[in-house]
Amino acid sequence: MNWFDILKIGGEDLGGVKYLNLGNENPMHNYDDNEQSEKVADYFYNLENVATTRPHFEHQAKHPKKKGFPIEGDLGQIVNTIGKVGSGKYYSFTDPTNSTYVITYKVVEPDFPYPKTRAILKPSKLGNTSNVIVFDSVYPTSSVSKLNNMANFNPIWPNDDERIKMFDLTPEEKKDMRLERSDAQRKIDKHKRKMKNPKANKNFHREEIKKLEKRKEEINMLLGGRDDFDTSPKRRRRRQLG
Repeated sequence: MNWFDILKIGGEDLGGVKYLNLGNENPMHNYDDNEQSEKVADYFYNLENVATTRPHFEHQAKHPKKKGFPIEGDLGQIVNTIGKVGSGKYYSFTDPTNSTYVITYKVVEPDFPYPKTRAILKPSKLGNTSNVIVFDSVYPTSSVSKLNNMANFNPIWPNDDERIKMFDLTPEEKKDMRLERSDAQRKIDKHKRKMKNPKANKNFHREEIKKLEKRKEEINMLLGGRDDFDTSPKRRRRRQLG
């Protein structure tokens, strides 16, 4: 296991029992996740009377939607921080300081089926005698505007109410940020060109590039992706005549 894997969130953080999505010795323990995307792990976890993870959640936790950005956080810490929640679906940041991803979850009563289980698996079949939190999915925080239509935000870390405002952007705000990102790239290109001048103050230009790159990364995180286009000059290959 490398450092990238250690950072990833997952049901193993709970310290409970690991089950197979299908093929358990006792068929009553099968989940058989009916996820439409078919992105389902072949296992899930249950910590008795505390929490259960969906096989779909486990797949998402190990395959982040944003390449190069692992899903930071500790599921055990999240469970202890959530506290009591009502009915319906909720979402929270996966980490107290890293805002890249949010996690969705809901409370399921012992004799009610888990979400999207073809096997009609219920918490009671896994030995749970009280309500459990089921971790459902992981989303980039840039999807907050869509999530708000199906889940409620639950602030579980300090300053979460302020953090989430950064991601609930209007179409106009997103457009302005894309323009700002493009402008930052143009300025980066300009500083790089000026650095080619022997008389240039290279330290100054490096610091300015560093600031602009940092702002670009902030915007990328808020918008959920890399640059829409690269404004740096592109070299075209000349067609060779045979």
